[in-house]
Amino acid sequence: MVIEAHYHRNPKAPSLEIYASHWLWARTGKIDEKVMNLLISQYPLPTKPKIEHGYTDWNGYGKYDK
Repeated sequence: MVIEAHYHRNPKAPSLEIYASHWLWARTGKIDEKVMNLLISQYPLPTKPKIEHGYTDWNGYGKYDK
């Protein structure tokens, strides 16, 4: 439900399934490993992420001050 809530805040994301895989990549290390492995089996991690690590915005690279 958390992924779905974030997805609905990102209308430019192509689909929930694609958004979820990128969201999981961005949240790596912040989710319990067993839960993460279960979710990755449903939504494989992307090879070219569209969400910056630690964030939830689709295509949000470069818009955050570091």
